[in-house]
Amino acid sequence: MFKAINLKKMFISVLTVNLIGGISLAVAGSSMVRLFTEAIMPDLTLPLALLIIMWFVLFSIMGISLYFTQGSSADKNMKKGAFNRFWLQMLFCIVWKILFFNVQAFGFSAIWMLLTIVIIGIAIKKFASISKGAAYLLILHLLFYIYLLYLNYGIMMLN
Repeated sequence: MFKAINLKKMFISVLTVNLIGGISLAVAGSSMVRLFTEAIMPDLTLPLALLIIMWFVLFSIMGISLYFTQGSSADKNMKKGAFNRFWLQMLFCIVWKILFFNVQAFGFSAIWMLLTIVIIGIAIKKFASISKGAAYLLILHLLFYIYLLYLNYGIMMLN
């Protein structure tokens, strides 16, 4: 059977991930706008406003994934390992935004993004051992970051 959802705890989880993600977007803010208005963009580039909305949707999905993992009956050590990978991939995502948008180190940020994608994959694997549903939610995050790698590479090659 399904366990009752604690909306307050889920909200806190979603809010926490969104706050951290939002701060990273704010740090990159004016640099993001400048890059999207001045750089030659690859085909399939979505408008910046849509990308930002997608980030917040994904942050929310990640928060829900985190909530389901926290609420599972899995072993504490398993959950700790999953949480460590989750927060590590969040850190890598934040650093990528700074490297890509603020520093505009496109080559290095592409390599950093490859590492980020690997870490997201490891986080998904850890989450899958605790909650398959939580892991499936993180797959959307992985796919979005693969798209961002495409943008990173395309911008690097065109500019």
